[in-house]
Amino acid sequence: MRHFLTLKDYTKEEILEIVDLGLSIKENLKKGIYNKELENKTFRIYRIVRRKMLFKLVNQILLTLSLILLLVFQISEYIKSL
Repeated sequence: MRHFLTLKDYTKEEILEIVDLGLSIKENLKKGIYNKELENKTFRIYRIVRRKMLFKLVNQILLTLSLILLLVFQISEYIKSL
């Protein structure tokens, strides 16, 4: 069994196959069709992806705040020099 760590570990076709399988499972669950093979399995991909997205968002916010603080500092220094 291969572990899904990064998209680079898979070809385009394999990624599309995984997405198609996920969509198929989702549609079947909506129809009340439950796959016995999925019983007692934990789906962690969503949690991992969500956590990585959260970290990226926090990093972007921190970077933006740092840039804003730098800009404010530069403006205040400019005003002092006038």
